[in-house]
Amino acid sequence: MSAPMRKYATRDEVDFLIIGAGSAGGILAYELARRGHTVVVLEQGPFLHASDFVHDEINNTVGRALMNQHTRQPNTFRKTEQDVAVKQPVVEYGRAVGGGSIHFTANYWRFHEIDFNERSVLGGIAGTGFDDWPCPSMSYASTR
Repeated sequence: MSAPMRKYATRDEVDFLIIGAGSAGGILAYELARRGHTVVVLEQGPFLHASDFVHDEINNTVGRALMNQHTRQPNTFRKTEQDVAVKQPVVEYGRAVGGGSIHFTANYWRFHEIDFNERSVLGGIAGTGFDDWPCPSMSYASTR
């Protein structure tokens, strides 16, 4: 059973401040609090309940229902220090308590035979390490 959530006043001193309540931030906050530390976690998105999730891949990704919205959390990008930074979508992340884990949903799709021999079937791609899997050039040490 987890400890009740406590609210802190702006001027209260705490032991740790964690930015982002995703998988890493949430686990770290839990472990620190469990050991008696005072912890504040800041998250820009809402705390969602099971009823808030809808199986709608278009709205969740293109509609940004579960991900950062570049108009509200703009990213800027420039190639060199001399360039003027331009607003553009650069970073994608889950925007809610749970971070990227809220839109990942632990789906691991079953591989097809082609996934293991794509280079042999489709040919190489210049300038990449595109190869069959496991990669023929890799050597595996015996554990016996």
